[in-house]
Amino acid sequence: MLSVRVVCIFVFGWFTVRLADVHSVRYLMRKSGLSFLRSFGQNFVVSTDVVDRIVKFSGITDRAAVLEVGTGLGALTEVLCKVSSYVISVEIDEGLFSAVKNQLKKYVNLHIINKDFLKLNLEELWAVHFRGLDVFICANLPYYIASSIIVKILRSRVKFKSLTVMIQREMAQRICAPVGSKRTGPLSVFVNYFCEAEYLFTVARENFFPVPNVESAVIKLTRRVTPKVSVLDEDLLFRIVKQSFLKRRKMLSNSLVPFSGVPKSSALEVLSKLGIKTLRPENLTLEQFACISNHFSKIMVT
Repeated sequence: MLSVRVVCIFVFGWFTVRLADVHSVRYLMRKSGLSFLRSFGQNFVVSTDVVDRIVKFSGITDRAAVLEVGTGLGALTEVLCKVSSYVISVEIDEGLFSAVKNQLKKYVNLHIINKDFLKLNLEELWAVHFRGLDVFICANLPYYIASSIIVKILRSRVKFKSLTVMIQREMAQRICAPVGSKRTGPLSVFVNYFCEAEYLFTVARENFFPVPNVESAVIKLTRRVTPKVSVLDEDLLFRIVKQSFLKRRKMLSNSLVPFSGVPKSSALEVLSKLGIKTLRPENLTLEQFACISNHFSKIMVT
């Protein structure tokens, strides 16, 4: 693992620009004629220490390829270019795309794509840019679509080593919540199916500009070679998990009965047989959810 300490500096006349610096962020936005777009959840990291720690914990090597979601003004992008062999960065904002493309034009190992990540075909992206490469995903994700980005990546089945991202602390706690925790929910079960989740560190609001209303945290999701459990119908598993947590304070006999396509008596029989009829969803392991799914898949009425 590389230990990184990089200060990104560009000089414009009398003004020295450091990409992870609040004064430089203001200067670059003004120079490029840009404004902060709340609709895109733009909060730029202005701490070199935070950027360095993200990259250090990611485990990125000098032979690795990196996917970054949300280029921003390039503070993290710059460091990723310095420590890896190849960086693909996706930025939805056309103004930021143009500004950072010019700012980081000296990096021949950087390719920035001006598109909405949620509309990208990831299988195609991997085939074109990452074929045969060890891929790491590293990003400061916009709060408002962080869960959608994570779900899209995991459901796509593209191969990557790990995903190290900065997100809202509350979401990070939910994703990494253990069984039995009040924070456990559909997202934590979903992520656990595909990855091993690790809460790395908390990031205070003062490390961003504009300053957000919430704290952030960095998590690392290490992709499993195969899902943690074997199920007959993956979509059914996630439907069961989602419905269970719609009434999270209720026992499974109330939250999962009735379940579309499963006779009520049969559903109750399955839950009783597994000894979980009176449990609440937050107390179930992924293995227990898988057992429910596999039993339901055998008795569903089409």
